[in-house]
Amino acid sequence: MVLAVPDDLSLADPESATRVAVRELLQHTGGWSGDLFVDTGLGDDALTRFVTRLGELEVLAAPGEVFSYNNAAFSLAGRVIEVVTEKPVEEAIREIVLQPLGLSNTFFDPDEVMTRRFAVGHIVYPDRVGVVRPWRLPRNANAAGGLISTVRDQLAYAGFQMGSGEEDVISADRRQMQTPAVDAGPGRSIGIAWMLRDEGGVRIVSHGGATNGQLSAFEIVPERQFAVTVLTNAHRGAELHHEVVRWALEAYLGLVEDEPQALDLSGERLAEYLGTYRTMLSTFEVTDEDGELAVRTVKVDMPAAFRSAESPPPPLPPPAQIRLVSPDGFVVTGGPARGGRGFFRRDPSGQVAWMNFGGRLARRVS
Repeated sequence: MVLAVPDDLSLADPESATRVAVRELLQHTGGWSGDLFVDTGLGDDALTRFVTRLGELEVLAAPGEVFSYNNAAFSLAGRVIEVVTEKPVEEAIREIVLQPLGLSNTFFDPDEVMTRRFAVGHIVYPDRVGVVRPWRLPRNANAAGGLISTVRDQLAYAGFQMGSGEEDVISADRRQMQTPAVDAGPGRSIGIAWMLRDEGGVRIVSHGGATNGQLSAFEIVPERQFAVTVLTNAHRGAELHHEVVRWALEAYLGLVEDEPQALDLSGERLAEYLGTYRTMLSTFEVTDEDGELAVRTVKVDMPAAFRSAESPPPPLPPPAQIRLVSPDGFVVTGGPARGGRGFFRRDPSGQVAWMNFGGRLARRVS
């Protein structure tokens, strides 16, 4: 289904606006930078106003060409839902998904959360732990990551995704969502919204979440009717996620991920990847450290929607060691992102021009 271009949509590449498909929005292959965190107000026109600003985002590739995690594309998909249903996206999702599945403790609005027990986010600084302010995302990000939920509701949704209950009439659609469609690095792929990998020949379906001081892991093993979710309220929560999920899959299912065999690269080959790479929000340096590649984050531009005098940005993470395990594909072997996957991408001349690190495509600038 090609996107029926809303009158309010603006993209830096007008041709992409006529070509991009809804499926590509949900597979992170829209082709533009995806981290536009601007506040367009709390009114029902928040998404309408947001999509007029998508033209500010850099074009990375043609629609459908390459994976790069894209929050803005999910917000655009939310705007499509509004146009089709003639309702605010939050109302449409409540009626179509949350209420039929009985997810009674999942909300978009902090006003509904604040009368219940909830956890605020934190940033760990060298000398203290600080509460994150502001807490909520801009309303225009609700379709991309604005749901506030609980372990019980997430596990209930996992049951739906695994085909439990009366909802199995749409099992074919679920299978399609969980079918690999886009390469996302060695041993990783994207279905429709879900991130996919195999461990011991068993499909793992996952999609965690991350916002300012709040991180979650959510993994489903449909053929074993098993799910695990981990909710944390500090910016380093992903370090815990990795350990808990790995332990749970091994302890309950006997699943252990195979370690990919690293390639033995010469210094000349390593030099192909060295340099500075930049996304809309982050700058990375790829260096040669004693014959091993490392990715160092040298700058992060915190979006204005996340900034406040009370919550300065967290310290930059330590370097991430990476090892190539396939032509231009790598595994993160050290640092907080350990276990992650990524890839380098070459231009038509064969030169390394891009790096996908942390899911985002970063342009090589030196």
